[in-house]
Amino acid sequence: MTDQRIGRIAGFCSPASVAAFVVEFPFYLVRGSFPSMAESYKLPGFAARNATNIMACVFLDLIILSFFMVFAAGFRHMIRRADPQFGVARNTLLRC
Repeated sequence: MTDQRIGRIAGFCSPASVAAFVVEFPFYLVRGSFPSMAESYKLPGFAARNATNIMACVFLDLIILSFFMVFAAGFRHMIRRADPQFGVARNTLLRC
């Protein structure tokens, strides 16, 4: 895989993770308030009403973190392959 292709994939994954977070955020607002500890008997009903919402958030979190990991790996690769004149940034970020 070429450096240009790695850079493009990393460049795609960064805004894609932000976009997935923007899609996910309203799911947290739709869910409603979590029952207090004094009303623990309401917890099963809350979980049953919001099971699809909770699973959608977990799935979107998986996608967001996957995009972020690909971005971080690509960014690290691009720093490692950087021109030696930028050695200070390279040594600071990677401790090479």
